[in-house]
Amino acid sequence: SGVVRGDLGNSLDKRQPVADLLAETLPPTIELTVAIFIVALLIALPVGVFTSLKPGSWLDRVTMTGALLGISMPNFWFGLILILFFSVQLGWFPTSGQIDATLELTRITGFMTIDAILSGNWEALKDVLLHLFLPATTLGVAFAAIMARVIRSSMLETMRMEYVVAARAKGVSEPMVVIRHALRNALIPAVTVAGLEVGMLLGGNMIVETIFSWPGLGRLVV
Repeated sequence: SGVVRGDLGNSLDKRQPVADLLAETLPPTIELTVAIFIVALLIALPVGVFTSLKPGSWLDRVTMTGALLGISMPNFWFGLILILFFSVQLGWFPTSGQIDATLELTRITGFMTIDAILSGNWEALKDVLLHLFLPATTLGVAFAAIMARVIRSSMLETMRMEYVVAARAKGVSEPMVVIRHALRNALIPAVTVAGLEVGMLLGGNMIVETIFSWPGLGRLVV
């Protein structure tokens, strides 16, 4: 009866209402999911398209081998490697958390990137994006590997379709054939896969969120 009314009870560990804990940890998980999706899209879209235009080439073989490694690579191992290289060795990115403890940010929506923009706190926005980079890259690379293979496979099938051949016969330029005719239809299976992956990411990634001390749903579950 409590669940029906939206009352999930109190956490035995934190001594707080469970609904409040979920409301507190959901925005960081959503922000991380959006960042992961952007990273994956920036990698997978050009890789999937370019490799489909030259199937069997050295670029195709190298890229698809890299995609296989990206899918197979354990997230916790890759995250630690990124921390060792970019944080410990180079000192470019912070290792944990969502924002530096010394920075003050007015909480408006619960989404730190949006709050920083709304309050005009550009220093905080830069710091939040720096904190987002490593966890988003850790999961984004694996997501991109899956998406790139799906886009490549779909593009190879679409490029053999009759309407693509007809567009070429009418003298349409190759970039327009690829982008306007082939890519739009080839993205349909990729969007389906992306929807499934995003749904899983919104549930929180326990290992990666724990490694980077990201205050999301995954860490709350742990």
